[in-house]
Amino acid sequence: MANREKPRKNLTSIEKRDMLALRKVPKEVLIGYGDDYLEQEMLYDAMEFYKSAEHLEGLEHVKRKGVELGNVGALSWLDGYGMIRIEEADWRAAAESAERAGKLAYAELAFRKAGDEERADGISGQVGPDDGNPSGEQEAE
Repeated sequence: MANREKPRKNLTSIEKRDMLALRKVPKEVLIGYGDDYLEQEMLYDAMEFYKSAEHLEGLEHVKRKGVELGNVGALSWLDGYGMIRIEEADWRAAAESAERAGKLAYAELAFRKAGDEERADGISGQVGPDDGNPSGEQEAE
């Protein structure tokens, strides 16, 4: 993440969309924005810029940060991209980080992805309404 072009300003959501849609933006600029978003722990934005630049090293940095923060949603997106591999050990480490942070719904999901149904089932009974759901969708009333 050392040699990159420094972005000039923060982008609005419309500017982000437009920049990611353009194919004429230099990879170095996209990587620069990805690096800035990663530094701010804005993993989803960082992923989008790195993906657009096809910057595997940046996506690996997002993976490590996602594991560290217990951001299982970010790891799920990365896994869906198919550009880098999320290993069982990554899911397990992310689950443990999420559990320590009190993100029990995410911890449960990550333990299941790691193949540890026993740990996932143990957490399942602890997940309350304030723990949210991993999909981020509103539940019907």
